[in-house]
Amino acid sequence: MKKYWQYIPKVLQEDFIKQRVAPLVGAGFSKNAELPSGMTMPDWNELGRKVALHMGKSEYANAVSAFTDYQRNASRSRLIDLLIRELHVFEVKPGSAHKAFCRLFHGTTIYTTNFDFLLEEALQECGYPVYIIDSEENLTIDTAEYTRLVKLHGDFSRLSKLVVTEKDYDLMYNKMKEPFSVINDAISSFRRNTLFLVGYSMEDYDIRSLFRNLNDGLNQYEIHAYCVMVDAGEEEKSKFEERNVRLINLPGKRADYPKILEEFFNEISDQLYENGVYSAKMTPEDEVKTQPGDIQKSGKMIDYVDYRKTVQSIEDLTRPKDDVGMSFSFIIKKTKELVIIDKEDFIIGAADECDYCIEGNNLVSGKHALISVDFESAKAYILDLHSTNHTYYKNSPIRERVELKDGAEIAFANEKAVFHISGR
Repeated sequence: MKKYWQYIPKVLQEDFIKQRVAPLVGAGFSKNAELPSGMTMPDWNELGRKVALHMGKSEYANAVSAFTDYQRNASRSRLIDLLIRELHVFEVKPGSAHKAFCRLFHGTTIYTTNFDFLLEEALQECGYPVYIIDSEENLTIDTAEYTRLVKLHGDFSRLSKLVVTEKDYDLMYNKMKEPFSVINDAISSFRRNTLFLVGYSMEDYDIRSLFRNLNDGLNQYEIHAYCVMVDAGEEEKSKFEERNVRLINLPGKRADYPKILEEFFNEISDQLYENGVYSAKMTPEDEVKTQPGDIQKSGKMIDYVDYRKTVQSIEDLTRPKDDVGMSFSFIIKKTKELVIIDKEDFIIGAADECDYCIEGNNLVSGKHALISVDFESAKAYILDLHSTNHTYYKNSPIRERVELKDGAEIAFANEKAVFHISGR
């Protein structure tokens, strides 16, 4: 017997079955992510308050105002650096609720205002090809075989597209006057389908601003929207109702939010399967058997490789063997690519002349870091080459040359890797 399907209004049930739902994911959904012990993921307002506190301000209006003030008093690069740290971009992983959500909506178009990479990573881990849209030039690409992930506010890989300050919001909504833009493409979808909100609160300046502008863009057309929450109070209900958003209020404790959402999405998948709709439901065993998928972003194709199978082969490659000299390498976590360090001074960066070029990631500097190795003494060191977004060792930015040990976790901006030494 289904526990949560009954809480979905009949009209929305029919829209799910007919696949007339446009999902829109907000910052609150990132609270379902997996983090190391002792870390917590802030929601939109908590993030804004953290930024305000970094300026020594106790007064707080909303997150966007706090971001705008911080950029005005510091700089945009320092604001982005702070957001990356507070959102734990280098440590966070998609949780089970993310994967259940992606199984439900794979093969469709997913909209999000989040800056992080959790949705694309969840799709990748489940083996679903994904095409990321964050600019007008990507809208015309034929993506029939992909899940389209529309990042309305950009993400940390393309800082020029990031929407964080009041000026950024103004520029984005001004594009509503243009016939061909990402925001107008979203409005067209919201007009044709039922909008399904996940991870939003009407306390957020972000969603209030979005709805105000969406209503202007739709003119005489009314948005049919639902938002799923757990154990919402009367005040929260009334705020959604004021904006004509119907609330799906699931029973349970807010502390169980990730587990409840996972079960909720899985029940919808089960119902679609029972109604003959192609189901996104998949067991962990099925995931291992899934054919490799792809991530397509701004013309850059990244092959998806099953993690468990790849780790096994990489361990074979990096395990010390008899009668061989020293070898040094690192594994890019996102793509599981094995990079062999074949010279004493090995430069990593975005520039073509680097010994290893990281493509399609604007957070990585031209010449980002240097790894120096001594094949005789089996010593290796890493040095940051004055990069914009830092080189990390054990999740901390390095300020000087650091010795690397076998198994050390490093990162070039947000490009994580694991360093290996093998041989005699």
